[in-house]
Amino acid sequence: MSQKLVSDEKLKIVIGFQPLTPTWVVTIVIGAKLWKPYLPNVEVERFDSMSGMALVNNMLADKIDAVAMQRAHVSTE
Repeated sequence: MSQKLVSDEKLKIVIGFQPLTPTWVVTIVIGAKLWKPYLPNVEVERFDSMSGMALVNNMLADKIDAVAMQRAHVSTE
């Protein structure tokens, strides 16, 4: 269900991600290009980092637009 394009301008969004965290959100969304029907002029790039500090530093330097992180679930049982 694509909408009519408002602009022909291309946009790139960079999402930071820690591949060692227990989440598949970035992998699934980017791999399946789930945003394409809704944002056809947008390209999403994945930025992998092993530490949260590198993600924060790159956000502060305007190299990353968003960060996908999930808190770890720890069981005490």
